[in-house]
Order: sequence, then C-alpha cells, then structure tokens
Amino acid sequence: MNGTTPYAQLFCESVLSARDLGASDIHFQPTRAGLDIRFRVNGDLMTWKRIDAAHRRAFINEAKALVNLSIALRGRDQDARASFHVWRLDVRASLLPSEHDEKIVLRLLPTDREFSLAKSGLSPQACGDLREALGHSNGLIVVSGPTGSGKTTTLYTLLCEIDRVRRNVLTIEDPIEYSIEGLTQVQVGRKLSFANALRATLRQDPDVILVGEVRDA
Repeated sequence: MNGTTPYAQLFCESVLSARDLGASDIHFQPTRAGLDIRFRVNGDLMTWKRIDAAHRRAFINEAKALVNLSIALRGRDQDARASFHVWRLDVRASLLPSEHDEKIVLRLLPTDREFSLAKSGLSPQACGDLREALGHSNGLIVVSGPTGSGKTTTLYTLLCEIDRVRRNVLTIEDPIEYSIEGLTQVQVGRKLSFANALRATLRQDPDVILVGEVRDA
C-alpha cells in the first residue's frame, strides 16, 4: 500500500518499521504535546516517533480510515480489522477516546507466521513437557503472563501441534486472531459470552477446548 498523503505515508512507515522490529502492537497515543507512535517489542513499549499537536487530528483520521475504523464516530470505542496483503499482514484495531484525542492500538498479525514449538523460543524441556501434556486424554494447560509475553502465539502454537484429524478441537476467542484449518473457532461477542460459549461447546462432542480468556467465575 502506498500512502497518498504525508499522514498515510507516516502510517505506512510506522507499520513497516514495527513489522521489521518484530513488534506485536503499535500505539498511536495522543498527548498534550501531540501524538506518540509507540511499538511493543519483546513485551516492552518503545517510542518510535512523535508528531506535534497541529498534525494529531489529521493523522488519527487517516489512520482510522486505513484500518476501517469509522471517521464519522467520535467519543466512543471502536474495533475493526484490516488486511494489507502486500505486507502479508492483518491488523486488529482498537480505538478508545482519551483526554487529548482518540487512541488507536493496532495488533499486528503476520499472515505468514509459522506456529512451531521448535521455533517458539521455549526451552527444549518446556517443549517436551508441553508435547507430553498435549498427548494426554484429559487435563488442563493454563497459559498466563503479562501483556506482550507471547500468550496468543503460544496458544496457537499448541493448537497446531494437536492432531486435528482425529480430534474435535474447538476454540472460544475474543477476537479470533488467526484462522486455523481443521478446528472450529467461536467468536465471543455481545450475544455470546465466554461462559455461554463454553457451556455450548461441551455439547459439541469436544476432545480439546481452548478458552481464550477466563473472565467468569
């Protein structure tokens, strides 16, 4: 995608730079002085660039348009997705009104990502323990950690390690980040909570259930 305005060009540069640095998220964060563009790399945020207040609103509007957020809506939260095929990248966008303007956070989802325990960065001992646990006929694996620690990547890696031909695998997610062949992925929303979705999947003859978040007692 080639930007047609300076703001679109800056958006493109920020996404490409974040991708090259291996960032999981981009924050377009309004401040009193303008707007900070921040990347989350290896769990930590770093400031990539700052723009002044005179350009803040125009850049936010351009970014909203490029990731399919509504420019007409102001003062309320929004969520959207966008695909940039030339970059082999999907983006999940979240917008939240803040004191100085609307903050946008982009989750970067490379479409060519390979989910493999061998390439996950986990120790050989941890990989062996996980493979053994996945082979059991029953049990529970809990994945937890701080923001940006790799929880989502780990969960999808485990899904890809499961025999999805001989097992009925279902996921309950909010949102569905990657689409994986051979399993049933359920999107939680306003009409379907994690608790209700879990009760329903138990009636679907499951072998394996992935619950993306534990929100309900």
